[in-house]
Order: sequence, then C-alpha cells, then structure tokens
Amino acid sequence: MSELNSKQKSKVAEIYAEVLNAKTIIQKNKIAGELRKPKDIELLYGNETITEISEYGVKYKLDLAEIMWSPGNTGWRSALSGPNKVSEFYTFDKPEVIIDYFAGIGYFSIQMAKGYPNAKVIAVDKNPKSVEYLSLNAQNNNVANMEIINEDCRNIETKADVIHLGYIGNTINFLDHAHKCLNENGIAIFHEAYR
Repeated sequence: MSELNSKQKSKVAEIYAEVLNAKTIIQKNKIAGELRKPKDIELLYGNETITEISEYGVKYKLDLAEIMWSPGNTGWRSALSGPNKVSEFYTFDKPEVIIDYFAGIGYFSIQMAKGYPNAKVIAVDKNPKSVEYLSLNAQNNNVANMEIINEDCRNIETKADVIHLGYIGNTINFLDHAHKCLNENGIAIFHEAYR
C-alpha cells in the first residue's frame, strides 16, 4: 500500500473494513527500538487502536499503535495447544519455574502458565505498556501461577528449569545470562532472527 496516495489507501481500507467487519484498519511499518514499539503507524480507517486477538484458547488485548504484534508467530504462540510439532517442542518434564524473557503482552507466557499450572511462570518485559497489557491478559485468561516483572531480563537472577528467549532479533545477546540462570539440565528456548 506504500505506493498508493492517501485517498486510495482510505478506499482500500474501507473495503477491508467492510469485508472483514473491522472497526479499524492500520498500516504498520517496522517494529523499532529496545521496547519493540511500532514505528510510524498509519490509521487508515476508524480510530480505535486497542484490539483483542484470540488464538488457541487465549485472548490477547493490546494497543496496536503502542505494542508489537507478530502474526507470523501464531504457530509458536500456540505452545502446548498447537500443532503436534509445536506442542512437542514445548513439552517439558514437570518444570517448577519457567521464565519468559521479552514476555510482551503474554504471547508465550500465558500459554505456558495454562499448560503447566503447577509451575511458577515468571514473565519479564522492559516495556511498561506491554506489562500493563500482560497483567490484564493474565487476569482475563484466569492465569494465577504467573509473576509479572517490569524489568530488563538481565537484572533477573532467578533460577529456572525453562527459559524462553522470545522470537525476536538479538536474543543471542541475552543467552549467556539465561545460561547462568538455568538449573542443572535446564532448557533455554532460543531463536535468532537475522536480517
């Protein structure tokens, strides 16, 4: 849509809104900065940027103008509720403590808390706005076994059986810290995105 003028974009957005029964259409560009915030969003139709997305039995509420949402991670966000290969990947032997670095609005930590109700899930994110929605999403999804921390994950020294390092770029910079925080035979879920 970047090559269209504003009138053309509005017309296309209006059609999308009608077909999808959407109240708002946003054109978002890249996610930028340490807090992974949307950069230069363009409101094409409607005026409400707060939305609710349902996936695999979890409802996520967020403000798309202020917080990242990655539709491409949908299969991975499913954790134990998803396709066999994904649920096998997220199957752990009775973890007592799971830490989710870069937890955002609870993309992975809510599924893990639901999938491992006897584990303590610690969700860590540096972005205060993300943490605000994470708290709301944990409450809305009846998750009681989660501790939410608004902090740089490198300042968290808690030992864990599983540490999830998100699906964003530059997580390699946090791998040493995660390794120091793993219990013996602990598991780090690590993904590095290259550009």
